[in-house]
Amino acid sequence: LLKQKNAAAAQKHFEQYLAKYGKGGGLDLWIRAHLRIAHAWRDQGKADVALTWYKKTVQAYNNLSDEEKTKVTAVGLAAAAEARFMEGEAMLEEVRKIKLQLPEKAIAEGIQKKLVTTKAAMDILSSVEAFQQPHWTIAAYSRKGFAYQELAMSIENAPVPPNLPPDAVEYYKSGLMEKAQGTWERAKEEFKRCVETAQNLKWYNEYSTEAEDALMKLDPEFRSLPDIRPEPVFYTPNQGKPSLIPVTQDEDVPKWTDPELRNKVNASVQSNPTAEAMYDMGAILEAEGDLGGARSWYEKALAKKPDLAFAMARLGMLDIAEGRVSEGEAKLENALKIDPANPTAHNRTAARMLAERNFAEAVNHARMALVADPDNLDAYLNLAATYYQMNLVDVGILVGRNALSIDPKDAPIQNMLGLFFLKKGEVRQAVAMFEKATNDNPRLFDAHMNLGLITLSYKDYASAANHLKAASDLAPRHTGARLALAAALRGQGRGEEARKLLDEIVKNEPSNPDPHYNLCLLFQETLANSDEQALAECEQFVRMAPPSHPKRKEAERRIGGIKATIEANREASKSKAQ
Repeated sequence: LLKQKNAAAAQKHFEQYLAKYGKGGGLDLWIRAHLRIAHAWRDQGKADVALTWYKKTVQAYNNLSDEEKTKVTAVGLAAAAEARFMEGEAMLEEVRKIKLQLPEKAIAEGIQKKLVTTKAAMDILSSVEAFQQPHWTIAAYSRKGFAYQELAMSIENAPVPPNLPPDAVEYYKSGLMEKAQGTWERAKEEFKRCVETAQNLKWYNEYSTEAEDALMKLDPEFRSLPDIRPEPVFYTPNQGKPSLIPVTQDEDVPKWTDPELRNKVNASVQSNPTAEAMYDMGAILEAEGDLGGARSWYEKALAKKPDLAFAMARLGMLDIAEGRVSEGEAKLENALKIDPANPTAHNRTAARMLAERNFAEAVNHARMALVADPDNLDAYLNLAATYYQMNLVDVGILVGRNALSIDPKDAPIQNMLGLFFLKKGEVRQAVAMFEKATNDNPRLFDAHMNLGLITLSYKDYASAANHLKAASDLAPRHTGARLALAAALRGQGRGEEARKLLDEIVKNEPSNPDPHYNLCLLFQETLANSDEQALAECEQFVRMAPPSHPKRKEAERRIGGIKATIEANREASKSKAQ
């Protein structure tokens, strides 16, 4: 009802729930129902009644016995934390209502009143942390920062007494600015605490983003790295585990989630080496990254049963992965002739259709693969990737979750879900999925890239460097990974290491302008006494980059600034010599 904007009906529904069930429906729901009533009153424009219910929500938790509190899960704690946060928001609204007006005595009284009310709001927001809910703890830190910022701005912008001479006006304003300076510093402290907490917990949300944006404006040392690097949009179709097949006609299809899968297949290969058992052993080795071993078992399976389309198709995919595309495509065509429903061949076609942005056919072939193998994770991955390109976020998330119900540790699907959460702006959930993907499959380049790029954008340079180093090790010639890794190293102050990486890119890709731009930044901002080198790199970038390059104008602006700095240093040296 709340989602349908029917707040009055929602309010009555939750009130009836409390009256009928009380704590009997569970302590989490009991606390949460209080919060929902508060939200319903807020949505009806009744801020005072909403505040009363926010307070009741917190009291509902505080009045529980110690034994009852042990039964409250994160759901109930989050509701109580949110309610306490909303109490703080209401108090900050009272601060905003206090206007600073002449005469000077009234301004002084108004400032004092703002300080007292702000202190009360700070106490409330500080207590949010006691509920140990990261989302609302970060939100409270962010709000404290903005509260101090608003207070400082109101002091600085207080009205000036009339009829003051110009010099007195400036003196008066400077006095106001001096009074506000300490408040500005407290704002920076809270913003930093918010950002650092988000970095430590890997819990990025809209509040940490707002705090980061505010901090970049207040603290020149806390600046965003403008280095050229990719966006976190990495995924690769057909990276899922191969299909498994029954080792004999009398057995069920093996499951990837079976902890004894390898032992069972190995036992079958030893005791009853059917072509199907050999194929499954190859599939297991392929999933583990042992492509040579996988090829050997697939070939053994085909030697024993030349019409085993599953083995022929997987050999085709291995050929393609090794660069023998025509040979691989020929094997896939033969597999389809033997078995027109072969899932591997249909998945290959689905990926090709996706690359051509023929979304209807991509979906069609992925679904055909699922008809042949309902547990085929590549088919789910291709479906999800297609919906990602079509911007069908909710449908894609549903597909991804269905896939994880088959294999909760499928890293390519986890990575894909992370991308969907990014599209929804749910950064924390995206980071959680990328982290899970890198844990479940440390060899998954895409997940390391996405996680490294996100943590880089949130200035968690240590985490970013770790994941981007892993990505670079997995794909040593990937320019985007190396550009991003160099940026992360620069963020850590490891300038010489960053320079070495960028120099290697210049050597390997002499026609690529991007490393020159990043070298310009490195020399200008990180390595000492390097203005001349910074100028040379920026000028080289401008010579190479097309007019449409997104960094072209910024590079031209930097060139002007670097030249001015060089000239100023020369003049200073002359004056010193004289």
